[in-house]
Amino acid sequence: MTTLHSFPQKYSEEDLICLCTARYGWAIAEQLKDILNGDELEKQNYNALYYIYQFLSAKGERRLASEIKKFLKKEGYKLN
Repeated sequence: MTTLHSFPQKYSEEDLICLCTARYGWAIAEQLKDILNGDELEKQNYNALYYIYQFLSAKGERRLASEIKKFLKKEGYKLN
């Protein structure tokens, strides 16, 4: 079971979800909301996690992005 241990640094959770919805749509944003609320990363779609990782990196949320990146690499997901 893997959950996030960091919290957003630059944006509020609500702002991040709104920005993610605008960029990727509700499906990806709902998964971001779930992981911010403590849901296990294993229960999320790995492709969605990749988009969330890219989004968080672009928004300067490096700690959260790093945790997701580590999880995806551990699971064998190929990152560019």
